[in-house]
Amino acid sequence: MKSADSSNFGGKWSGEKLSALKHYLGAYTKALKKTKFKLAYIDAFAGAGLRPIESTEDERWFDDQFRNEDESYRHGSPLIALEIDPPFDAFFFIENDLSSITALQQQIENDPKLSNRKVSYLQGDANEHLQDLTEKNWQKHRAVAFLDPFALQVSWTTLEKIAATQAIDMWLLFPAMAVNRMLPKSGEIPQKWADRLSHLWRRRLARRFLFQTRHKFVWG
Repeated sequence: MKSADSSNFGGKWSGEKLSALKHYLGAYTKALKKTKFKLAYIDAFAGAGLRPIESTEDERWFDDQFRNEDESYRHGSPLIALEIDPPFDAFFFIENDLSSITALQQQIENDPKLSNRKVSYLQGDANEHLQDLTEKNWQKHRAVAFLDPFALQVSWTTLEKIAATQAIDMWLLFPAMAVNRMLPKSGEIPQKWADRLSHLWRRRLARRFLFQTRHKFVWG
C-alpha cells in the first residue's frame, strides 16, 4: 500500500490537513492509552481509500477543481487513522456512495497490516449515522469524529448531538469555499442555494456554540 502521505492527495493545503490529522490522532491515542476508555475513530465522509482520482479537462475548472483536490485528501483519512500507533479500538467509516465504501473495505481487507482492525462500514447519510452513534452509551468510550464535507451536508442537529455526548472530540473542516461559491457577485442567489444557506446559519447562537464546545473546527 502507498503511504498515506503520498503526493497524490492534491495540493499543499491537502497535505497540511492530512499531516495535522495524523499528528493529532497519534497524540490522542497516546494520551488516553492508559485510561479505562475504549477509543474509536469516526470518519463521516470516508471516501474510497487511496484510489487515484481521474478527471477530465473540463472537470479542472472552478468548483470541480476544488472538488478533485478535496476528495483526494478525504480518501486518505481512514487509512491514516488505521495506521495510528497506539491504535484505536474501533473504527466507523461512513460514506454515502456504495461503490466508494466497497472499494475502501476491499482495500483495507486486502492489506495484511490493517485487515485485523475492528471496522464498521456504514453506507448512507452521514447525519443519520452520526446521530445514531451519539445515542450509544459513551460512559466507557471516547472517540474522535472527523467531518470533512465537500459542501453543506452536515446539519446543526448533528453537531449538537455530538457535543451533547461530552465524549467525542470533533474535527469539522467547514466548507467555506462551498459557501463562497453560493454567493455570486451578481447577488442573485437561486432559491435552492438560499434555502441551504439559511439552514446553515439559522441559529443566532451558532458562533457561540463553536467557541463554547470543546471540539475543534478547522476552516478548509
